[in-house]
Amino acid sequence: MAILYSRKRSPTPPLNWLSSGSFFWRDLFKLRLLFQISTTWEVGDGASPSFWFDAWAGSPILFLTKNWDRPPKQALSLQKALPLLNEILPRPQIFRVSTFCREPNQLQFSGGLDRIVWKWSVDGNFCSNTTYKQLAGIGKVNSPFVWIWKLKLPPKVKFFCLLLLQDKLLTQHALLKRNIHVTVGCSLCSSDLIEDSLHLFFTCPYSQALWQQVQNLTGLTLPLVKESVLQTILGSFLSHNGPSKNKMTCFQMTALWTLWGERNNRIFRGVAKPVHVLARSIQEDGAMFLNFS
Repeated sequence: MAILYSRKRSPTPPLNWLSSGSFFWRDLFKLRLLFQISTTWEVGDGASPSFWFDAWAGSPILFLTKNWDRPPKQALSLQKALPLLNEILPRPQIFRVSTFCREPNQLQFSGGLDRIVWKWSVDGNFCSNTTYKQLAGIGKVNSPFVWIWKLKLPPKVKFFCLLLLQDKLLTQHALLKRNIHVTVGCSLCSSDLIEDSLHLFFTCPYSQALWQQVQNLTGLTLPLVKESVLQTILGSFLSHNGPSKNKMTCFQMTALWTLWGERNNRIFRGVAKPVHVLARSIQEDGAMFLNFS
């Protein structure tokens, strides 16, 4: 990794990255955080790791100093280190460094070569098996979106709902934020408003008429529109109680998915459906998802 990052010592300090770099190097650069949390230095003679930044004493030190790239072998000399610290560090931090440097177990060097150790393996060498297990544990989902995966919906509909809740759909508003030129206007109600997720799915006259039709066909409670799509959908999900909770949520997500498809059909295919036809389609698709998922 040190060779890949063109570093003489550790690849862990902040790196300057040019936007003109190839996609291959940009992808490698994205792995720097994984490399940081998965490695530590096994100190031999203390000449290679950075005293101030690298994880060599159990955890990163991360003190602010002008000479952050000093190796531990040099930085542990108080006569050299403390004058540098006096210029920029408050006294409590200077005291902490002084105490750290006086710890006997921190001053012992074996005389061998320093090496970078992969923390998830017993022998310190990289192992894909143990690394995957650690990442699977680190990446456990703990968010308000867990319930989406438990719904009786096709994976593509669940993924769409996840994008919607995170405001990741490429609506006109999202495209304009990315400096992409688009023709402004709602494809459903033909207004000149900038299309965002809240308007498209809840405040558009076409969408509101559709929700009313879906309510008549399925008994779905109309969502109470709030400040954002996330608040609106989560509020609607929490408002459903009892055994019909999953059923009503399934119909709601099916309606959102169908609305997005109708929007795309109008923009890219020039095909439009009236509200009652779309509502009937939502009723049939939702019932199919519930029966066959």
